[in-house]
Amino acid sequence: MDTFTASENKSVYKFKIKRKELLISKNSVSFNNTTLLCRDIDKIKYGSTQVYVNGVKANKIFNIFLVDKQGNKIKISFQKKFSRKNTESPQDKLYQEIVHALWEHVTSIIANKMIDDLKNGKDVQVGKFRIGKKGITIRKFRLFKFKSEDIHIPWNKIRRELSRGGMVIFSIDNKYHRRRQQFLQTWNLNAMNSVLDFLWKDGRCYLLERGEL
Repeated sequence: MDTFTASENKSVYKFKIKRKELLISKNSVSFNNTTLLCRDIDKIKYGSTQVYVNGVKANKIFNIFLVDKQGNKIKISFQKKFSRKNTESPQDKLYQEIVHALWEHVTSIIANKMIDDLKNGKDVQVGKFRIGKKGITIRKFRLFKFKSEDIHIPWNKIRRELSRGGMVIFSIDNKYHRRRQQFLQTWNLNAMNSVLDFLWKDGRCYLLERGEL
């Protein structure tokens, strides 16, 4: 069964950020005198933060983080100034183009590894979410019990909400069985989001549950 297919485009994506060059290819990501091999990158997170001043929208900050298996890091950060024009800014477009290039050569690889692990019976941990054959387990802190608790939600009871820069996994049976994680604060949450799209398409999550995926 097909998963996510990397682009066969052998060209290098080139971007200018604060007079520094970001290079993304099928082999590596290079920025600010640091180069990470795509095959070694095992953590990625990205997102944007809207800044408010006295309750009024100000600048918007875009951040992208990459880490490889050896602990080497790349951080890409830039911002756009507030504008009253309701149009896409050059910074918005730049961010989307970088995310697209990283999807082709980094994020899709991480997502495919998650799917392979699930097929092989291994759970996949992403922050406080753990994906398994029979559903997703969320970890919640019980304030009055002063301890964390794992709550398992089977596939047919899971719902997902994407809002305010984060992902919420919750149960349709119990409104208290829910957990939010932010894309900008949680490694590989963007990859997990794509994995869930894959598993929910055509009922693949139930094939996974039966060991038939």
